[in-house]
Amino acid sequence: MRVVVAALRRRVDDGRFSAEVAAEVTLQQLVRAGGPGASLGSVDRAALRDAVAMLARPLATTGPLPRSLLAFARDAVQAALALHRPRRHPGAALEERIDDETATLARAAVWAEATHARDDDDLVRRAVTRALREKKRGRRGRVPLDVAEGNPLRALLHLPSQGRVWLPKNDLRARIAGSAAGSPFGAALQQAARFAEEIVRGALGEELWALARPVGFADRAETRVLVEVSSSTAAHEAQLRSREIVATLRTLPGLARVKAIKVQLASAAPGGVDR
Repeated sequence: MRVVVAALRRRVDDGRFSAEVAAEVTLQQLVRAGGPGASLGSVDRAALRDAVAMLARPLATTGPLPRSLLAFARDAVQAALALHRPRRHPGAALEERIDDETATLARAAVWAEATHARDDDDLVRRAVTRALREKKRGRRGRVPLDVAEGNPLRALLHLPSQGRVWLPKNDLRARIAGSAAGSPFGAALQQAARFAEEIVRGALGEELWALARPVGFADRAETRVLVEVSSSTAAHEAQLRSREIVATLRTLPGLARVKAIKVQLASAAPGGVDR
């Protein structure tokens, strides 16, 4: 849901928001790799498109209010999840279990081959062969991402917040994640991930986000955060609410050491005001 909301907010910020745009953007996020609708067939995807379009209609009246966007995103994700058909037994979904633990995959393979085996020994051979074949087939052309759960890089790259992640090897996100370890680029990327809009905006809320946007650290010790404001009036208000901003930032991954903010006009030269 977080990824859907972030995509919608970008359309609001760039002035291209409408109910139709919201429906199209949301559908794209739901069926992309790792999304709740990625494994749906063509018939179910068509049903999901209709459901999302219907859910988006009230946005034409309410507009992009934060609570309206959240409710729409939540309902759209639920609509995608509801279209997943229950399987009769573990083996019926074998092709979808290639990323599961070994025991789960083995159980699914046994179920899938149970009616074809001559005896128990034949069943074991068939199950092992089937499990290895499905795992190899399912992962062909895909690469695993070594991005731990809780790592802000997941939000920056629009990846699921939990679970193992496999992406097509040509997916740009896979290449970025692969470059994020052991290099200056990777260090900068990890730092930028801590200020990903998907994380920070949701924590601050729309009011504080509109007032002052955290964009990075202002010191090497990573105890001061640089926040950009749009006017001198906003800068003054941000300074008055600096304790609130700092307290919120300290709750986010990688920002527990923050003690102050440094306010800077978005169009101003480097400098700023510490608070």
